[in-house]
Amino acid sequence: MAQLKSKAVHTLKVKDESIPIRITNAIAVFSWKSAADLDLMASILKKDGTSMLVFSDKYPGGNMGSLGSFPFVMLDKDAGLGGVGGDNQEVIQISQIDPTVQSIELIVVNYQDAVANKPVNFGTYDGVLTLGTDAEGVNFQMAIDSHQPGFVCHVATIDNSGQVPRLVKRGDIFTIDETIVKIPGFKAVTD
Repeated sequence: MAQLKSKAVHTLKVKDESIPIRITNAIAVFSWKSAADLDLMASILKKDGTSMLVFSDKYPGGNMGSLGSFPFVMLDKDAGLGGVGGDNQEVIQISQIDPTVQSIELIVVNYQDAVANKPVNFGTYDGVLTLGTDAEGVNFQMAIDSHQPGFVCHVATIDNSGQVPRLVKRGDIFTIDETIVKIPGFKAVTD
């Protein structure tokens, strides 16, 4: 799997802050040190309303994606299994945005604690999502720092509905049930 190139960092700090972005061989790296089993996922919404989810094959029905064919989005691995602390990283690579894609939603899920109904918040995980592309001179970074209780963090959107794709910082926190309603394709995790 590809690695982020060392570049200057532009931090998106404010919810719904957006910036135009050229998606050419993009890499989204989610890193955290906390002892938590977190999962980076990508929800792909097509302009015709259909959707799919790229998520760990450790889940029943998991789909790691593909770079050579649709969705042109692929997850590298499932890290932090069992809630192990340390230098955990999961990477989603995007080789291109298919013209039929309206958006790619990047989310982080704490499904293990959701199943155990353990109260959690993402502000305690020290998580950071960094997105870089071959076409941009900087890497874009978003801290996952909300203290609102919940099991899913909607970190960012790559919005492809306009003339130029835009990276949008989200920061919304959801329960599993809310995520099923708000994130296209997420129901596949619970099926």
